[in-house]
Amino acid sequence: MLWACLLGVANCSFPLALTLIGMRGRDSATVIRLSAFAQSTGYLLSIPGLILVGVLYEHSGGWQAPLVLMALLMLPQLAAGLIAVVTVRSPDNCLLCP
Repeated sequence: MLWACLLGVANCSFPLALTLIGMRGRDSATVIRLSAFAQSTGYLLSIPGLILVGVLYEHSGGWQAPLVLMALLMLPQLAAGLIAVVTVRSPDNCLLCP
């Protein structure tokens, strides 16, 4: 039951991120620029993570260390998501303004 709940929550993060990108921009040009930045940065940050998970699996001989790493990496993702949801858009399209 726990695994089913965790998989359900995990599968919501990518569509939620795409929705938040669309909600941030005032016009289509802003959404396009923000989407390009967020997706390219996200994919660049994910590449070392895949390698690190593989190395941890090989050296530890099991999945415990990689799963702990994934759980720890989920905390900054949660904090960034909360900041993204709370942040409001100002008239000059400032994305990090309070």
